Amino acid sequence: MIKSTEGTKSNPEGKWYIHDQIKPFIHGIMAGDLDISQVSSTLISGVPTPWARAKLFWFAFDYLQRQDTNITTSGLLDFYGILKDEWKGLIALIALFSDRVSFSEPIFMDPKESDLFEITGAFGRMLLEDADIWTDQHAKQRNPDELPYVQLLKYNGQVVGGTSPYSIVFPAVEYGNLKNTSDIGWYRNGKFEDPMRFLDKDKTQKLYLFLKNINDKFAEYEDNINKSRTNNRLDLSGLKSYLRQWQQDIERQEKGLQKNGTVAKYSNLGMPFRNLLSSTQVVYLLYTGELTFDRPADASLIKAELSDLQNILKDDKMIIGWYESSDHKNPLSKSAVYYLKVNDVRDTDNPTKYFALPLSMEGVQMFTQQLGRLVSHEDSKFDVVGKISEQGNLIVDLTVSIDNQPYKLNSKEYEIEWATTNNKVIMWPDFISDNWDAYYMYSEYPLNPFCSYPLLKFNKSAILFFLISVLFTTDFLRIKGACLYPRAL
Repeated sequence: MIKSTEGTKSNPEGKWYIHDQIKPFIHGIMAGDLDISQVSSTLISGVPTPWARAKLFWFAFDYLQRQDTNITTSGLLDFYGILKDEWKGLIALIALFSDRVSFSEPIFMDPKESDLFEITGAFGRMLLEDADIWTDQHAKQRNPDELPYVQLLKYNGQVVGGTSPYSIVFPAVEYGNLKNTSDIGWYRNGKFEDPMRFLDKDKTQKLYLFLKNINDKFAEYEDNINKSRTNNRLDLSGLKSYLRQWQQDIERQEKGLQKNGTVAKYSNLGMPFRNLLSSTQVVYLLYTGELTFDRPADASLIKAELSDLQNILKDDKMIIGWYESSDHKNPLSKSAVYYLKVNDVRDTDNPTKYFALPLSMEGVQMFTQQLGRLVSHEDSKFDVVGKISEQGNLIVDLTVSIDNQPYKLNSKEYEIEWATTNNKVIMWPDFISDNWDAYYMYSEYPLNPFCSYPLLKFNKSAILFFLISVLFTTDFLRIKGACLYPRAL
């Protein structure tokens, strides 16, 4: 039996009644002191519905932001504080590790599913009167039968939470034994904690920009959630107040925060989460070679426009790496092309590794005349550095000077494909046409059967050369990868 000092009234026994004083009732729940050391994420999970845990975070933000003297500190409110810290840890994970964090495609739930044992239909029915706020309201305006949905939040493929209209995201009940968390100090004992004491200045800056972006767009998010509700709007004032307070706390504690920069992006989110977390930071390259966030009034000063600062780094997940051959012929250190040189502390015999420059086509366009300076490490305001993680991936950090201030982009993590010694590199010149359907490479290497091999077709306006790394064996020719190089500016 749950006892409460508030929100109760006498009703005749033997009948069901609608509880119309639920908030005062919860305020007055009489709970004993909570032993924080014994708290588990499973203390409250999915009873009476699988959405109970998701809604708990809404209650937590609502009550913890109230300055109500009638709310007595109790075990329940202590638990809300733990939920809040766990949520902060999840938000920091999303903000700082976009290469490891992903969202599943939307999982739609049909409350009208006739099969009572179909799991997504059952979950949809248990949304009850809140099914509308779990639905893409923009899509529902076009299609009245649009279904509610949830997207699973994963870290390196393991589920750690999901999307929620009540709190943007919420942590899963259980996500212990996560792999590759040595640099996530706030993941402890199988759950996330308040991350703030574990963050250095660089991570604090990135988290700050992530929160600032959310706060700037929160009013739109709230309107999107409640688009189909005129009277019974979902009250998100608690979450809104907490997000603003968190941003203000960082501003108070950390001096010299930058107001511009890159923010973690997740392209496959559904509405309203997509708009809330979306961010672009346009940058202009002037003919003087300088970068600026502010568009000059005189457009003739602009040499190029970058659609988003983070787009300087290539977006795919793989990068090609090399190491010096054992015979030391044609050493890479003497090469006439630019590599990203990285010291691999895991390999004491051959620590120096070389990688293709991790720049996108837009990045190459921006820095065509400055690649040598970029890889020289002579200027801390314009530098690209790499390190190989414990898991054997390449982590790249790029710093660029914009408006005479250094801006460090979000780190990018790439899986390494090591080039073998029998690889050849072939340069294909700009013999392309939009009227051609295919491209072929002729080789005199003895193959059986003898034939030509089709290459990939690229947009004519986007490419000057493409490099193709090919692997020759005794019986076939295989295209291993391609790097795009744009037209010179």
